[in-house]
Amino acid sequence: MMRGSSRILDADFNRSVDSGFVDITTGDPLDVSSIAAAPSPRLSSHERIKSAVKILRDGRISIIDFMLTILDPSELDFAYNLDWIYNRSRQEKESVIGQDKKGKLEKMFDRLFADSRGRARILDWFRPHAIAYVSDTVSNEMDMVKEALCRTLDSVTPEFLSTWDLNSTMRNVVVPKAPVLHHILRCAAQSYNAREKNKIKDCSTVWMHHVFVVVTSFELINLDFLKACNVIITQLASQRSHHSTFLTAPFTLFLWTNGASRQTIEALYKCGLCISFTSLLTLLEKLAVCCVEHARLLVRQPHVMCYDNINMSTSIFVEQRSDAPAKVQSGTFAILYEVRNGNPEHMRLSPMLNRALDATEISFATDYPNYL
Repeated sequence: MMRGSSRILDADFNRSVDSGFVDITTGDPLDVSSIAAAPSPRLSSHERIKSAVKILRDGRISIIDFMLTILDPSELDFAYNLDWIYNRSRQEKESVIGQDKKGKLEKMFDRLFADSRGRARILDWFRPHAIAYVSDTVSNEMDMVKEALCRTLDSVTPEFLSTWDLNSTMRNVVVPKAPVLHHILRCAAQSYNAREKNKIKDCSTVWMHHVFVVVTSFELINLDFLKACNVIITQLASQRSHHSTFLTAPFTLFLWTNGASRQTIEALYKCGLCISFTSLLTLLEKLAVCCVEHARLLVRQPHVMCYDNINMSTSIFVEQRSDAPAKVQSGTFAILYEVRNGNPEHMRLSPMLNRALDATEISFATDYPNYL
């Protein structure tokens, strides 16, 4: 088709630079001054599209072939048209920030996807691309999760353990950084019907702060209320970096304080749930040093000292030798309590002793009348 005839066709379709149409044979904006001498009746957009489709049909060119030619970057004659497909219109650029900015290209995808025939073909085509895209997204998310959960053994202090809260950290830090991975794990943990109908079992979030501190038996933890997805994310972070000890270090301490064997801890270490037993011994030594140093500072300020008995039972499988420890060792240990807002004048011993000497006898009838 010659350039002149293309301009005649453009004139018949009432095309102009203002409406965004260009000469498809040259990619240049249409020079409307050259065709102003032969005006044609104004056609509606629908009529112009019908005329364009008829031209393609008469030329034995399918719409798909037409689009493939326009989208081919090697076809320099249609580079201008190709740019118009991808560039956002003025209305899209001027839309309010935060609102949905769907241009004509996105609307075309929506209509293709809304048709069952188009959806099936799009999904078949997109499957390998989706796997690669999701894989890259999950990998980037885990890099951020790894940084959020990164914690060396030196940073696991008594202060950290006293304020450690898995639930809030996972909800406020980890889940926002790994939304795609978290959604995938939730879909793997529960079917669609289970999520819609089962209102009792919830795999999302319910681990409390005291789970690893107070609970002495895992039988008390209902598996329905485990934060399974988040624990899996911490396992993956631990496999990604051995410095991701936000969950593994406190959980290993929980197992050790409840008498878990070395073999159990080592097995869970291989699963990414614990630190190794050797690292546990190192951590215990560091925590002991921190606690002793804290006690040294505490005795220099108002405090309360108590004591209690302790019985330590060792394994029956210890080596029998002359200097081996006894099966059961008994003793006494002191406990120091920090006195908050303590006044040394209120803690002097001599006034307490003097008052004790002048104190009257306690009468159950007069001092505890409410219990009679």
